[in-house]
Amino acid sequence: RLAIKRHDPFELAQLIYGPSYLCLEIAMSFHNLIPEAVYTITSATCKRNKEFFSSTTLFSYQRVPTENFLIGVERIHTDDYSFLMATPWKAILDYIYCYKMNWDSVDPLEGGLRIELEDLVKISSTELAQLQMFYRSSRIDRFIHNIPRELIA
Repeated sequence: RLAIKRHDPFELAQLIYGPSYLCLEIAMSFHNLIPEAVYTITSATCKRNKEFFSSTTLFSYQRVPTENFLIGVERIHTDDYSFLMATPWKAILDYIYCYKMNWDSVDPLEGGLRIELEDLVKISSTELAQLQMFYRSSRIDRFIHNIPRELIA
C-alpha cells in the first residue's frame, strides 16, 4: 500500500501558493500574542492577493514587498512538518502594512489586538532597521519611530 502523508495546514499553506510565509493573525496566535481563535490561515506572498478554500480551511495570501522578503521570518520544525513563520514583530508590521493601519504608538496592540506588551520579545535595533527598510512605508516608519525604548534590545 502507498502511504500518504497528511499535511499540516501551516505546511499546506506554503504548498498552495508560494513563495509565502505565515503571517498576520495566524502568526500572532502561533506566538501566543492574541487571545482569539484564528480560523483563516494567512500568509504573506510576493504575488497577488489570493484566497483558496478547502473543505475546512480558508487560506488567504496578502502581498508584501518583495525585496528581502524573508527578513523577520523563521523556519519552524516539528516532528513531521516544516513551515515558514513571521516572527512576532514581523507579524505586527505585516498587519500594519497589509491592513493600512495608521498607528502612531503601540497602544493599538494592547487595545485593538489585545497583545500584552510584556509578552512581546524585545526586538534588536538592527532587525528593526532592516524591517523598516523592507517595507518602505510611512505607516511603518511612524509606528517604528514610536516603539517604546523598553521594547528594543
